[in-house]
Amino acid sequence: MLSLLVLWGCNETPKTLSDAEKEGVKEEVASAVQKYHDETTAKNIDTVMSLFTEDGLYCGTDKDEFWSYTDLTNMMKYMMSDSANTLVYNIEKLEIKVSNDGKSAIAVEQYHMPHVFGENLPVRSITHLVKVEDSWKIDFLNWSLLPANQDLGKIITVLEK
Repeated sequence: MLSLLVLWGCNETPKTLSDAEKEGVKEEVASAVQKYHDETTAKNIDTVMSLFTEDGLYCGTDKDEFWSYTDLTNMMKYMMSDSANTLVYNIEKLEIKVSNDGKSAIAVEQYHMPHVFGENLPVRSITHLVKVEDSWKIDFLNWSLLPANQDLGKIITVLEK
């Protein structure tokens, strides 16, 4: 019985952040996400890859693109080595959801990459970040293309040919 009480007493209840504390975490996460975008645009591969965890999962826009850290590194190096690829884009929408304990967050962003996907096909990236010591690291990233619902019929017709 005593051991049960000791075990029960050792179980800490995770701290739940106040709304104000969550807002502070959101600002940290927004800053980390912006750093990722700034460093990607500047083609600073070493800095970009330092923002990712080595055990994460990273998904591209193609149904077969499930990447490890090494795969992601290789893809980023390839993209950044292409001088024609400017990697310039503006985040049009950003939503951040912080976990109750403030140790992880999800960032959802929408933007256009006209040099890659044209003017009319937005991109949505969903990023999961975790707090590692004093910095935020990305351990999941998924890129997807967002055709407008009214364009789905056209896309389906083209793909059936």
